[in-house]
Amino acid sequence: MRDYERIHMTICSVVRNEQEDPLKSCFFFSMSAAAILRRHYKVDAKVTAGIAAYRLGVEDRHTLIFAEAVDGYLECTDNGFHAWVEADDWVIDFMAPLFPKITPCAAKMFQKKREQAASTPDSLSVPGDFFVSGNQAMTESLFDHFISKPAYADLLQIAERWYKRPPKKMAGAVGIGDGKGKVDMVRLQGARLVGAW
Repeated sequence: MRDYERIHMTICSVVRNEQEDPLKSCFFFSMSAAAILRRHYKVDAKVTAGIAAYRLGVEDRHTLIFAEAVDGYLECTDNGFHAWVEADDWVIDFMAPLFPKITPCAAKMFQKKREQAASTPDSLSVPGDFFVSGNQAMTESLFDHFISKPAYADLLQIAERWYKRPPKKMAGAVGIGDGKGKVDMVRLQGARLVGAW
């Protein structure tokens, strides 16, 4: 959990420095987290985008769905999608500690075995239940957009280099330049975890 929290906070700090909304940065979160997992943990991590649903509390209103309703069906669209990391048989969402900003719940780690996924979003019944359905076309489109922006690759590398595996200490701040000679010192920030889903 300590490693997960630190990865989350590293990426969140970089995103917030760029005045981006972390809640709309799932692909950057996932790309950065996958890079960190590959470099620091030697884990074969990949990014998948598509439809995702999470049961975060006991009531139906605590079900968070990333998709768009089209003619009564959930579809993966430009306005309705999510991205997560898949590593070995695990589904890991490094944005999960930010879910309390969307719906009432606690800041928790989300790392579940793929085999635990529900077969449909309608079958989520207890906190921690989840559904994911990858969309190859959306994943490729987001990846193409990501690599077309050199700034994204630069920020990903900053997060990847800044991160240190616990129990090693991380630098308290990292400098991020704006391309015009101004350097912001970015401090580690993000949600503190209270448990895991």
